[in-house]
Amino acid sequence: SAGEGARSAAMNGRSSEASSGPVSNVVLDSPSASMVVVSWDPPQIPNGIILEYSVVLERYQNGSELGRQEVDRNTFVVEFDDSQNIVAEVPFNLTIFARNSAGEGQSVELTHFTVESTSPPPPSGVRVNRSTDGSNMTVSWTRLTIVQAGSFVTYIVTFESQDSRRKRQSGATCSVSPCEVDGSQGSVMITGLDPGTSYDVRVTTMNGGGDMGMGSPVMVSPGVSSPSSSSSSIAGIIGGVVGGIIAVIVIVAIIIVVCYCVRRRNQTKYAYHHGDYGMDTKKVSTRPEPLARAATKSFMQSEEELATFDPTKAPAPSTGTESQSIERLRPIPVPSFTQHVLEMHQDRDKHFELEYQSISNDPLATYDVAKLPFNKAKNRFANIFPYDFCRVKLKEIQGV
Repeated sequence: SAGEGARSAAMNGRSSEASSGPVSNVVLDSPSASMVVVSWDPPQIPNGIILEYSVVLERYQNGSELGRQEVDRNTFVVEFDDSQNIVAEVPFNLTIFARNSAGEGQSVELTHFTVESTSPPPPSGVRVNRSTDGSNMTVSWTRLTIVQAGSFVTYIVTFESQDSRRKRQSGATCSVSPCEVDGSQGSVMITGLDPGTSYDVRVTTMNGGGDMGMGSPVMVSPGVSSPSSSSSSIAGIIGGVVGGIIAVIVIVAIIIVVCYCVRRRNQTKYAYHHGDYGMDTKKVSTRPEPLARAATKSFMQSEEELATFDPTKAPAPSTGTESQSIERLRPIPVPSFTQHVLEMHQDRDKHFELEYQSISNDPLATYDVAKLPFNKAKNRFANIFPYDFCRVKLKEIQGV
């Protein structure tokens, strides 16, 4: 109740520092295409005593460092020039942060162009899907990267009725045509359309300077998607049908091959068990037909002509088709005979054919007398001749 007592001596103290908050009011300026000036204000929440600021310049595409500057706590502006390879229409990233005794503070990251492209390309792949009732449609496109565009872009979507008396649709979203869409977006929905009206839709690229890359218009009929979208669906359907047909053909071909192989194997098994090795079992008569009775001719005259016959002047015997000399087949052991026959049946009985062709048809002796013109009618068969050394000499019979 007597009031305050005596005060102690004053004591100074400070709490532990923490990472600084981000710098504020960062401004990037480009006096020329190869220069960047960066300015900022101190952090609003320093969380301690700011010691210095770091400003880092990096390539946008791969993050490689172009330049770095460290400045004291009382400096709030730095410059980067062409020594850091700054190029017009090429984006770069800039990072700035403060540092106190606790270390690096929160960073501010910005992407910037010294000079933006004056001719941004139009977007590609514009597609329009209209609802069945025709009251709304979704317009989509392939977004440009800032490297492709050479600038920061905004997309302008315009849609106009093909009826010249109605250039705008007042009930559509985005207020009225055109619609402005941020460069990070790749589609927009437009509602409140007249279901019975066709529209021309166009998507245009615009940079910060107002320069535009104008795309081609896409015509959308009532309740019908754009040609690019529908053609993709048709192409998908056709591709599916063609793929299905090809799959069926392949399956049928596989079944045919399997059936053929199974049948072939069964035939081989049958031949193995029944002794039928694929030969034609149809009995063919090889007996030659006899010649018709020859006209009567004087045998005496024939003997006289034969007496004057000179064998050295007779025509050479016919040897048929000359076959190549083939080595005589070696004997086949009985235990290996079955396997030998199966091997002979391979390649559609090709080995049997070769073995048959190896049989020589050369005559063992001459048969010149039987081939003389006046003796041909006396031979029993037209294609079989007796050898000269064993022929039967006919005698004349009276009255025949």
